[in-house]
Amino acid sequence: MALVARDVSYTYAGGRSFGVEALRSVDLSLKREDLVVVTGTTGSGKSTLLRLLAGLLAPSQGTVAVDGMDPSAREARGSVAIVFQDPETQFFAETLHADVMFGPRNLGLDYASEEADRALRTVGLDPDIYGGRSPFTLSGGEARRGAIAGALAMAAPYLLLDEPTSGLDADGRRSIREALAAERRRSGVLVVTHDPMEFLDEATAVVALDSGAVAFSGTPQELYADPAPYTRAGLELPPVVRTQLLVRDAGMRLEHVVCDPARAAESLLTARGASS
Repeated sequence: MALVARDVSYTYAGGRSFGVEALRSVDLSLKREDLVVVTGTTGSGKSTLLRLLAGLLAPSQGTVAVDGMDPSAREARGSVAIVFQDPETQFFAETLHADVMFGPRNLGLDYASEEADRALRTVGLDPDIYGGRSPFTLSGGEARRGAIAGALAMAAPYLLLDEPTSGLDADGRRSIREALAAERRRSGVLVVTHDPMEFLDEATAVVALDSGAVAFSGTPQELYADPAPYTRAGLELPPVVRTQLLVRDAGMRLEHVVCDPARAAESLLTARGASS
């Protein structure tokens, strides 16, 4: 069972002289317990792909299926949860708790209130403190975490997020990473981001888009083994990764290339000791 895009293309205003092709022949698969990172420069088609996977757009060509169903079909209701880049566009209720509770309540879950409390705690927002506040009074970081809590509360088997850590401080980013790690025990998670460093160490796959087409698709270690297609798409690997690749290319044996600076330093010291 998976959320699958096969040979998907999408053209805005298709069939018209001013139509714009946003995606071209994209393949992608998201299974439960996966963490798939989709990256690319501005205008590469990342957000369009996210909307196609959620069933908010229908592909101009190819197919999207969630566990064998059209994601926009009634039978697939509740299978995919999505968090947009601008969290304020998702809020509508008088309180944050009511907003987070809306998804599970709309799905008919008897324990919607408990799911809302759990989701708020998961993203680091105490429901006793934040639950009764208007979501429109939250700071930017709080609003982003509140929007993610609304998606987590649905307990959907597939979770799609657009720039989930953008604008967050270090503590907020850590809370989101920890929340997504916990969510992967029951869901497949797909993260769209222009800066994938936060997620590469845990990712099961990386998909890089360039002008609507797939420039790279593979595991992080496959990316590090041959980063040329990735960099040709106008993307840069994190400095900590580039440093390790330079050391590796100079002949030092590294067991793994990682993004976490502390783990990278430990790996480099181990490799230096082995080569001396």
